[in-house]
Amino acid sequence: MDRREFFTLAAALGAVSLIPGCAAPVTSRPSVSPSGSGSTAAVSGPVLADFAASLLASLAPKPKNLIISPWSIGIALSMIREGAVGKTADQLDALLGASAPALGDALNSQAAAFRKASDVQVNIANALWGQKDLEWLQPFRDRLAKAYGAPLNQVDFGTHPDDIRVDINDWVAGQTKNKIKDLLDQGLVTSSTRMVLVNAVYFKAAWAMAMDNLGDHEFRTPDKSVKVPFLGQLAMRPWFEDDSWQGSVQYCKNNDFALVTVLPTQQDSTAAVPSGLFGKVLAAAPAEVNLRMPAWKTDYKTQLRPVLETLGVELAFNPDLADFSAMTTKEKLYLDFLIHQATIEVTADGIEAAAATAGGMAAGAAPSEPKRLVLDRPFSYALMHVPSQAPVFVGQLADPS
Repeated sequence: MDRREFFTLAAALGAVSLIPGCAAPVTSRPSVSPSGSGSTAAVSGPVLADFAASLLASLAPKPKNLIISPWSIGIALSMIREGAVGKTADQLDALLGASAPALGDALNSQAAAFRKASDVQVNIANALWGQKDLEWLQPFRDRLAKAYGAPLNQVDFGTHPDDIRVDINDWVAGQTKNKIKDLLDQGLVTSSTRMVLVNAVYFKAAWAMAMDNLGDHEFRTPDKSVKVPFLGQLAMRPWFEDDSWQGSVQYCKNNDFALVTVLPTQQDSTAAVPSGLFGKVLAAAPAEVNLRMPAWKTDYKTQLRPVLETLGVELAFNPDLADFSAMTTKEKLYLDFLIHQATIEVTADGIEAAAATAGGMAAGAAPSEPKRLVLDRPFSYALMHVPSQAPVFVGQLADPS
């Protein structure tokens, strides 16, 4: 293992299995484009910030161990949105905060920026498996191939569904350095499946400045106290504080990415992280902050369909009402499942080894009492792309043991 890395993150979204709906096949091609009914205006402001906050609040209404990539989920849904029409497209736009093709263009520009970041490992890949001979419309195929790097892999779900599932899982494992090996469970892909779209994200980096291994310290979970390895560092970094939250930042090497952590000021608070809070912390004025946090590893897998339906995306999952006629007019399709899996690992070994290549930071302010952010009870976090303020991963830690 390369001991310079402080953490690794991987996510994959077996986003979307499409299967035929209950209505009869469409026999004539409607006058639609892959961008549906939404505006094509450029996206302004941080992309997916509201979406990330909504997902985090819905999946973790109470403190729990959780890690997701709203960016991975967003780009997979953006690919689906490229083939949606009418009210189906409108509901996806409302959830994601932008419409096709502007959303896809913004996310793919971010992906290009992620890959250019120095001294980090970032792998982003999209793939598309579709039923052969289904007459997928060329504008939709061209858009996914050119903008998302996801040309159509033509397969036969009718005769070999589980073999295709295994192939998809193998592709995901390869893209995530084997961090995610079994995204799609047996039986999930069937002879009724017509398309599976997948996004995979893998990230690995070193701290900009080494942290110290502090040994075991107490962490208060919602129902007990546990002793776990802690890490610490005193440094100049952004500091945010208001009546409800405290937060600060630990930068990755060369400052292109940063781990943003936020802690409720009230001891037993279960308040959801407000939209934009991670961005506010990232943009806060610097101060000398003594940051202490546990080392941890979290794996999380979930079926997102119920959550998205609660957040207003209902038509896409409805066999009678879903409209994906910008994909194909041969059959009427709807979304069957939306599986997301992610993992994060913050290790003492990795952080200790970061000292070999980390640079020191000089304090520029007058001497004062350092701020303290001690993450010894449930807290939330986000891996942010600093230039775009994109929430690549967000999560919550309730029990590091």
